[in-house]
Amino acid sequence: MPKARAIAAVAAVLATATLLATPAAAVDRGKAVYIGGTLPAVLEKAQAPIDLKSEEALVFSPKDTAPVRIPWSGVEEVEYGQKVGHRVKTAIFLTPLALFSKARRHYVTLAWKDADGKDQAAVFEFDKNDIRPALATIRARTGRDVVYQDEQAQKQMGGAKD
Repeated sequence: MPKARAIAAVAAVLATATLLATPAAAVDRGKAVYIGGTLPAVLEKAQAPIDLKSEEALVFSPKDTAPVRIPWSGVEEVEYGQKVGHRVKTAIFLTPLALFSKARRHYVTLAWKDADGKDQAAVFEFDKNDIRPALATIRARTGRDVVYQDEQAQKQMGGAKD
């Protein structure tokens, strides 16, 4: 009986550690999170599919809201940045070695003119596996170079130095 309790306790600790190690706000592949901007109908932190394949516009389709279309021809600036954080929860509950690994969040800011000629902006967070193809597609569709927030972001994405 004591052996069964020990196994159950170890299993409970491992399950808790796994839940804590999993990022709660991870972005799903093929989706983006709207961080903020001038889109009044879209809630901040809304995660939804994002379609970059259309030759006319980027389409972000959040639940309970009409899809948002950002015309490629109106995009005036594309900026890429990242936030790097250490996995403190994992280090506390699993292993201190987790402090040496980094969790990166990938942000793309788009600035464009809408149909009325008004300035608009939106910041989207992308999955780590989607960010490179997303930036390449956005660059190709808009004809705009990506502006990097800092040297580290430029290095991570293989951007050319000026």
